Amino acid sequence: MPDQPVEENLVSVGNLSVSYGQARMSLGARQRFVAVDNVNFSVKKGSIVGLVGETGCGKSSIGRAILGLIPFSGKVSVAGKRIDAMSSEELKRHRLHMQMIFQDPLSSLNRRKSIKSLMRQSLQLQRIGSRKEQNDRISALIKEVGFDDSILTRYPHQFSGGQRQRISIARALTLHPSFIVCDEAVSALDVSVQAAIINLLLDLRKKHDLTYLFISHDLSVIELISDYIVVLYLGRIVEQGSKKAIMARQMHPYTQILFSTSPEPTTAQRTKKFQKIVSDIPQRNTVGEGCFFASRCPFVMDKCRKTYPKTFETADNQKVACWLYE
Repeated sequence: MPDQPVEENLVSVGNLSVSYGQARMSLGARQRFVAVDNVNFSVKKGSIVGLVGETGCGKSSIGRAILGLIPFSGKVSVAGKRIDAMSSEELKRHRLHMQMIFQDPLSSLNRRKSIKSLMRQSLQLQRIGSRKEQNDRISALIKEVGFDDSILTRYPHQFSGGQRQRISIARALTLHPSFIVCDEAVSALDVSVQAAIINLLLDLRKKHDLTYLFISHDLSVIELISDYIVVLYLGRIVEQGSKKAIMARQMHPYTQILFSTSPEPTTAQRTKKFQKIVSDIPQRNTVGEGCFFASRCPFVMDKCRKTYPKTFETADNQKVACWLYE
């Protein structure tokens, strides 16, 4: 899929950090768990940015922080407005521009409400349209995702996983958003159903001028749908760039490992030396001041264990946080 010609950033993320509660240490002391640490990237209008990394690396926390669903530090702008500077009432109004599609539609859809009630809910909360206008909007969106009005009186448990995800997508579109976070939106589905949902998302992007942040641990899905790829490891970005650039050359050893373990290798760089990750993922609070990937990296140097690397940029705007490129 070719890169889309775009002119401006719809989403800008600057020095974003997210911490959770108090994690208990072995000696009984407590400290905050840092899930996301000083993350910077942007999402151009009309594009799809794929955010990829292993489970637990902070991907979902980034998506939720951008939408203002969890506390964070740093600067986040969506559709020209600073999320971090908004009051709760301002944020409620601004959510007209941004929505989220979750991994498990059965848990995100209230099983006690009919499909029509679920889709009407956000329109009522935002006081948008008359009842007839709301009904017309719901009917049109249900048809866009492959259903007819007969399903509107039914309940979430009466549908398959793929059908529920289509309903979740229709519900996300009720407020005419410009930006949607897809948080592992196809990971719980069969491969054939995944393809259908991805094609639907691509079609809807064109029809509604949508911009996506697509979160996944599945590199094959990220490769298929993204224009731009951001690689996350233990809460920090280790590499980012256009899909074309990263597919041609993976610079960070972690990105190389991700590509080498993909079910369908597609580049010459996916060689046997990356077929196995060196060790298990370390705990975030044990990595020290050096590179977080040092304990697993096949190219580790002394400097890597002492100092976290700077971010280096190539001529084609590919960015990598690794001392190999100093």
